[in-house]
Amino acid sequence: MNCLLRCFRVLGTFAPQALRCAALVVALPWATFAAAAQATPRFELGAGVTLLKHGGTTNAGPTFIAVYNVTRYLSLEGSAAWFPSEAGFSYLDPFKLQVVETSAVQGLFGAKAGYRTNRFGVFGKVRPGLISSPSTERVTGFLPTPVGFGSRPVLQVGRLTEKALDLGGVVEYYPARHWAIRADLGSTLIFDEGVTFLRPNSVTGTSDASTVGAGTSHHFQFSFGSQFRF
Repeated sequence: MNCLLRCFRVLGTFAPQALRCAALVVALPWATFAAAAQATPRFELGAGVTLLKHGGTTNAGPTFIAVYNVTRYLSLEGSAAWFPSEAGFSYLDPFKLQVVETSAVQGLFGAKAGYRTNRFGVFGKVRPGLISSPSTERVTGFLPTPVGFGSRPVLQVGRLTEKALDLGGVVEYYPARHWAIRADLGSTLIFDEGVTFLRPNSVTGTSDASTVGAGTSHHFQFSFGSQFRF
């Protein structure tokens, strides 16, 4: 009996320390996870260059991006790119018989999700948006001549804004806590509205209209730049 009482006294002496150790073992993983989450800056602002394969050539222009890191592995982001010359929206002027180059802007907003360490991050991204040209071909073709013989070319130019969807991957390198180097690679879907084409109708003496070039097309897109994290 005396031995049993001594054992209870020893356990009573060490019980508080044992409980503290057990609590520390349970809390340590959560504290480590919280510290890792806090290590990721909440906001990022960056700039770089974007290449878009559209219109049979590679169009290049500056791009700007803003990122909100919801968690260490999920981010919301928006980007804007400007292409001084965008071959996908360039058109043939039938009166001057030459190709007219035009510009375009692209705006995308969506999410990226993946995995990151203190030095590297790998993500997948889905970003819907728009691509818009201020002046491109909207109506082309031929109209009957006033005298009723032959036809004459017609061209109407205006703004065109089409839906886009950017799908792909992102690789990031973090040389310091507040800086990131980023590369995007993927395919951008453009939902082409097409162009109205006019064709003379000899019976009615007017022109019949139809839409050409409408559909969905895939275009390679690559971006590279740096971001400030805070």
